[in-house]
Amino acid sequence: MLYFFRKGENMENLNLIPNMGHLWVTLGYHFENLCQVMHEFIDNAISDFIKNKIKDGEIIITFRKIGNKVEVIIEDHGKGIIDIENALTLGGRRFWESIFNEHGNGIKHSLSFVDPLNKTWSIMTRTIKDALLDQYKVVKAPYSLENTFVETYKGNCLTGSETGTIIKFTCTYDIFKTIRIPFGSHTSQFKDLMELLYEDLGVYYSYIIEQDNVKITLKAFDDDKDYSNIANVRPIFPVVEKYKIDKSQMIDLGNGVVKIDLRYIIMSKNISTKKYYLKNMRSSGVEIRINGRLLEHLNFEEIWGLKSHPFYNGHLVIVNLISDERGRFPNTRTTKTGLNRSDSKTAFLFHWIADQISLLHDEKEMNQNIKMKFIDQVVKLTSVSQENIIYDAISTKKFICNCQVCTHEGYDLYFECIKTKVNDLYFFEKLWDEQLLLNKPIGRIILIADEHPEPVRERVRLINKKNIEGKNYNIVLITK
Repeated sequence: MLYFFRKGENMENLNLIPNMGHLWVTLGYHFENLCQVMHEFIDNAISDFIKNKIKDGEIIITFRKIGNKVEVIIEDHGKGIIDIENALTLGGRRFWESIFNEHGNGIKHSLSFVDPLNKTWSIMTRTIKDALLDQYKVVKAPYSLENTFVETYKGNCLTGSETGTIIKFTCTYDIFKTIRIPFGSHTSQFKDLMELLYEDLGVYYSYIIEQDNVKITLKAFDDDKDYSNIANVRPIFPVVEKYKIDKSQMIDLGNGVVKIDLRYIIMSKNISTKKYYLKNMRSSGVEIRINGRLLEHLNFEEIWGLKSHPFYNGHLVIVNLISDERGRFPNTRTTKTGLNRSDSKTAFLFHWIADQISLLHDEKEMNQNIKMKFIDQVVKLTSVSQENIIYDAISTKKFICNCQVCTHEGYDLYFECIKTKVNDLYFFEKLWDEQLLLNKPIGRIILIADEHPEPVRERVRLINKKNIEGKNYNIVLITK
């Protein structure tokens, strides 16, 4: 049924002006940690460098802990903010510069996250025109849709540059501690958190620092202590053990051709980092970069439908999309923390990656590799002393010993014999439950044998159900 509406006789104008206090607070909800906020400010500076063809652009970030608060100053030596009104307008894009500041919301969202009370932030900027007039401009809290003012002062607000921008705010220490999210660290120490931020920036901007000669300097002060010895951020890359794919290709994702640098590596553990490139499940997967800047880290499941597994530890795919044309890239999230999944270009890219790289889908092939990786260790343990014996397979007159590997869900136990028997499985059920009671849960029990008779397989299917804590047993049978 179709409905037709005539023009109403009485019309009332709706007042849609938002509650400014609530609006300001909610703007910051787009971020989850201070690292992401730092990315926004750095991205804006780099966009300025790109637009104005500045080589050796410099960004200086100073952190000063004062009691339970931290003062932060971000100074870039670009060309300054030409239109500060547009920069502070929600969705303002009159002077869009690059992919790094495409949405027009970053600076407002960022300031809202670090200063939810809308009291401490300020922006100082000096353009070429300002320099000729020996002046600089200042905008400071509170942010208001109706009463936000720009003031002009004589002189130069910058250190070592005639033009550029300074963003300043004071945040609580609780907000500062979000640097550790999602590092998995529980540290609250100022120096440790600064080192985590240093690592984060070294990974996210590694290519830009190296190739574009952008200099990012961190300065840190905790009362009278100067931690600026970690100052110059250096690019951090994975330690390559083996290259499986290293190529470049021109691809049309749906709106024009972009260059894609594709690298598939096996990495060794980077002993100098605390989070990135550790050759574990968290650091393995797929890196998506746009013009060198790290945008998102994906697990294997999203591309290939594969669950995380210790077998893939160290496998890393690096995808760098390169273009000067913004519209050719997949759309990014507002905070530039990932690609927009509703964009058809994103779907095309993910399918393309899956087509280019064939990870091991075949369970039999994976099991074979697991067996080759662990069987030697097990066999070497067959002559150990009685107190180290875990299990005695009487039928084969062979001692079966454990070889354990840590996982994110517990530890895996590997056992090897010639032929498994149903009676053997009762031992493993008991062992599983005992370890649970000891708060030492087992991830998997893997039985490697020449033969697993059907009664054994049927029993495994039955017991791989709920245990005493309501979780599943996980007994895996692998045939030699």
